[in-house]
Amino acid sequence: MNTISIIIVNYNGYRFLKRLFKTIQGQTFRDFEVIFVDNNSKDDSVFFAEENYSCAKIIRSKNLGYGSGCNIGAANATGKYLVFLNEDMYLPDNFLENMLEFRENLSDLKKIGGVSCRMVDFDSDPDLVHPTLGGTIDIFGFAVKNKNPKDVFVISGSPFFISRELFAKIGGFNEMIFVYGEDVDLSWRLRIFGYKNFVNNNTFLFHYGGGATGNFSRSKIANVVFGSFVSIFTNYSTATLLAVLPFYFVGLLLFYVLLTILKIDLCYASEILKKYISFLKNIKKAFSIRKFVQKKKVKSDFYVFRCISLSPAFFANKSIEKIGKNYTIKNT
Repeated sequence: MNTISIIIVNYNGYRFLKRLFKTIQGQTFRDFEVIFVDNNSKDDSVFFAEENYSCAKIIRSKNLGYGSGCNIGAANATGKYLVFLNEDMYLPDNFLENMLEFRENLSDLKKIGGVSCRMVDFDSDPDLVHPTLGGTIDIFGFAVKNKNPKDVFVISGSPFFISRELFAKIGGFNEMIFVYGEDVDLSWRLRIFGYKNFVNNNTFLFHYGGGATGNFSRSKIANVVFGSFVSIFTNYSTATLLAVLPFYFVGLLLFYVLLTILKIDLCYASEILKKYISFLKNIKKAFSIRKFVQKKKVKSDFYVFRCISLSPAFFANKSIEKIGKNYTIKNT
């Protein structure tokens, strides 16, 4: 049994793997295993891993999404702790050592949920990156920046450092979410199950960002929107859910109207619609996950409302402006 299981979920990340594996091999803390879950890549990712990092457990999977890939890796892990990584990352030499020391020095060990850290752009100076406060959500489940350093509601799904026992106990990542929002959902679940999330600003990792998914594509926007829906469906009580959903769908309708007015590709809307159709096709599974969460939660929605932002992320993050810029660039 190892102390740490590093779980890498990869999709067409061949161009990043040499650097990632090199920095894993250079870690000062050595009691770890590496589990490489490949989501049916079309490039040479698996061949590279097999040829250059044969000591890793290499698992070939259908492309079931990031959260499902993490769950597959966790099911094959032996470590006391799990740390989930994207393929488009690389680590400082003392990353594992610092994350483990931070985790084990936290005072109330029975109530520790997940731990993340600062993220730094490739080849940039980490000393110039300010400490991160983690994230929170708006009432519709969309991630926004946190303003309270003493209360971290959401942490990034990569890195997500958590005990293997706790990860199994809370049900792992929600496999209804293909990608984007699985970290919000898991962080939210940890909080309402009575655990706290933390950010370790004493360390960092380098992150390219969007290495597998790109920026603001139709499918990416659809996955972001749908991930928030799954989170509120799963984690809110019935009364709150019934109160929030009408406003959620009115907001979605306004989003469609804005796309039309700005003459942005309406295939964004059709991609989102496909996600909701898939939800209806898997409604039995969705209710099963919701039932598990509602039965196990120990914190009410009133507790959640004290932690989240009342300002909609759509406006705070200037989402429509970013989509418009991306669409203009692609079509010029």
